Amino acid sequence: MEQQVTDEGSKRRRQRKNNNQRSALEAEYLQNSEWSFDKKRELAIKFGMSVNQVSKWNWDRRKKDGIDTTRKAK
Repeated sequence: MEQQVTDEGSKRRRQRKNNNQRSALEAEYLQNSEWSFDKKRELAIKFGMSVNQVSKWNWDRRKKDGIDTTRKAK
């Protein structure tokens, strides 16, 4: 019988944003805090990040400002 080998050391680690990414995201946020999916995708490509990373940054930043982060019905 063959043993299954699991690679527990291959967990994905959190990749921190560098200072350039943070300051650029902050500048975009100060212009407009509500980003569409297309805007998030544009920023992700521009800064070498995933759309999820950009979305999470925007979510956390809006929460920090006390802006309602609940999803709106379409």
